[in-house]
Amino acid sequence: METRTSRVAKREPSFGRAALGIGSVLVVALGIGLAMYPGSQKEEPTQRVAPAAAGSQTRAVRTSADSIQRTVAPQAPLVVPAVALAPAAAEPTDVATTAPRDDSSTDPSTVWGWYAHGLDRRTAGDLDEAERAFRGALALDPDHEKSLVNLARVLLDGNRAKEAHAVARHAVEIAPDSGGAQRVLGRTLHTLGVTDGALAAYGRATEIDPTDAWAWNNTGLLLIEAERFDEAVPALETACAHGSEACFFNNWGVALERTGRYAEAAVVYGRAVATEGGSDKAAANLARVTPLRDANASPVLAAGARDLGVEGTNGE
Repeated sequence: METRTSRVAKREPSFGRAALGIGSVLVVALGIGLAMYPGSQKEEPTQRVAPAAAGSQTRAVRTSADSIQRTVAPQAPLVVPAVALAPAAAEPTDVATTAPRDDSSTDPSTVWGWYAHGLDRRTAGDLDEAERAFRGALALDPDHEKSLVNLARVLLDGNRAKEAHAVARHAVEIAPDSGGAQRVLGRTLHTLGVTDGALAAYGRATEIDPTDAWAWNNTGLLLIEAERFDEAVPALETACAHGSEACFFNNWGVALERTGRYAEAAVVYGRAVATEGGSDKAAANLARVTPLRDANASPVLAAGARDLGVEGTNGE
């Protein structure tokens, strides 16, 4: 019969093995805990940039800055050529009705949306709505140059030259290098009878853009009205070199006629009549100048006709 003592002795090895296993688990857990504790980890050494590499970066930055400086260096001042006939005519330079619009141009809550609406309404002859639209654009951006220029045009269309002049002056103040702003300022002064000021504004417009056909036409028209016909001829010749409007040719013909160059005037009037859309004034002028050309009449006879049918600035 097995005694109690012998049974206990047989269980002791099993208990020892269990204790040993538990001890091993505790040792492993302790090791993992120490590994996870932040203070036990060694900080990675910071990498240092070699002096040669840093110097290369400095040189690269300096080279880039020099390149930018050369790129934005001031350009040489524009040299405006003397008035001359260009070899080929170009489209009129006033493109207000086709000005660029952004993707929100159909949104009436944006500056460009109001501006586009104003252009459409002016083209349709709805001056009240055009004025409202341009003022709507300016309520959002008081310095929107294109809206200022076209608001001044609308006011001129409505025979409100003094109001137009104030608007045009603001346009020139914020955009002195805008040919359109200078031209519309010239028109307001032209309408108000300030000849020298108008000529200066038109002259500035042609300095900014020597191909501005409307500015040249308006200059020639003003010189005809001041009976400075010899000066008007080259201005209108230049307008016709850069634009194809019938009124340009008609006004050039008037200047030629008033200087006694009837044969040339007849040819130019004929070009105005042949232009798409024609010109009733040019047709009447051609009918008048033809007998003068055929009779080789003196300039004094032509000067007797005070109304030679010049055509205005056509809203530009």
